[in-house]
Amino acid sequence: MKGAAHSHPERIAVRRDEVVGDRRWALIQPAASEWRIVRTVESPKMTAVRARCAAGGVLHLELPDGRRYLVDGAHTGAVVAEYWGRPANVHLVPGPWDRALSELLGGEVHLVTVDRAGAVVFAEPVSIVTTSSVLEVARRAGVSGDAPGDGDGDGDGHGDADGDGDGDGDGDGDGGVDDERFRSTLVIDTPGLSAFAEDGWVGGRLQVGPVELIVRQRLARCAVIRIRPGTGVVGGPDPLKLLAADRVVNGEVVFGLGAEVAVPGEIAVGDPVRLTRT
Repeated sequence: MKGAAHSHPERIAVRRDEVVGDRRWALIQPAASEWRIVRTVESPKMTAVRARCAAGGVLHLELPDGRRYLVDGAHTGAVVAEYWGRPANVHLVPGPWDRALSELLGGEVHLVTVDRAGAVVFAEPVSIVTTSSVLEVARRAGVSGDAPGDGDGDGDGHGDADGDGDGDGDGDGDGGVDDERFRSTLVIDTPGLSAFAEDGWVGGRLQVGPVELIVRQRLARCAVIRIRPGTGVVGGPDPLKLLAADRVVNGEVVFGLGAEVAVPGEIAVGDPVRLTRT
């Protein structure tokens, strides 16, 4: 579910237009004379909700207070909701969870299914961060050791799907910087690379197991990365502030990559990653 606690599946299926199941559920709220998709940056408590999609399309919801719901996906009316200036076709899925989620977020919200893949995904369908760059953010925060050194361009793929799985943990451990803050599809283990080496991958292709990705851009980041993973609370090291000195492009902090899918397939934790050029 969009905005819910980040998930950590062992394997994900990737199509040309989506990570299967990613953000196919969302919350909407009334706004003036229309509906709009609830924005995580304005409702950080969403990130404390655990959501997992099981067989048959049933959504398992768990709220921070322990309330749990099984949502079978049976929907009613179709509505159009605004998502950062573009329309998204969604279907209302009414039930007792609407009241519970409204209480949590402090305002009227409704659970919906999203009709089209990528309709509530802001950038490319696959987002990527590297461990060496996450460690650099932690180093700047004073919560880790030396930054990784130079090396070659290969690493191991670490699949982390941001969507309809269940998040775990309370985030950031003992005050460090958890890669979960960046809510990426993939975390690539890069022990031999310097921080931000992935900036040089833009325009190239990544082979991740059987899947081939086209790296399109560095990703602009918003205040969502200030939220402590799984808690719904803003706190701990501030990645935006830590990155602002040298990671601002066109007025926005950039961190990680956005990629499109050239060859679909399945990605599993531990898959090898190889950078190629077009």
